[in-house]
Amino acid sequence: MYPINPQVIAMVQEELEKEVLALMQLLEDAADCVDLEKFKGHLTALSGALKVLELPSATAFMQAVSELADNPVQLASGSYEAKAVYAALQCFSAYLQQLANLKQDNLMLLLPEINELRTVAGKPVMDERDAVRDCTPENLPLLNVSLRTEDER
Repeated sequence: MYPINPQVIAMVQEELEKEVLALMQLLEDAADCVDLEKFKGHLTALSGALKVLELPSATAFMQAVSELADNPVQLASGSYEAKAVYAALQCFSAYLQQLANLKQDNLMLLLPEINELRTVAGKPVMDERDAVRDCTPENLPLLNVSLRTEDER
């Protein structure tokens, strides 16, 4: 578990909530398929705000969402994939709202959503042992979050 600094959270809370809501809105508004360029733009902004927090749970969550955006998975309106991402974002939003009340970051709070996103992206799920071992700030730097464009794939 990692300590949480409420003052730092207060600095970025509004930006975090704004970007999560924008991602959810893109999923809701998609007629056929989510505009991945806009989706990635909001992910980049969210990643930037999360860098300040240096929380393993948020970092692992962002990596799972980014892997999904980097894969050829189509987030078609109403698809299983889009619903899974939307549900994970809802949980992440609730997690972000509770950050100031938490004393320490607890990756296990987001592990079910991270695993759902990993499943959608075709990645193996992480058990608690893997998550504790692999999801440390040193192993999951937000600087390594990939948001490749279509041309780069």
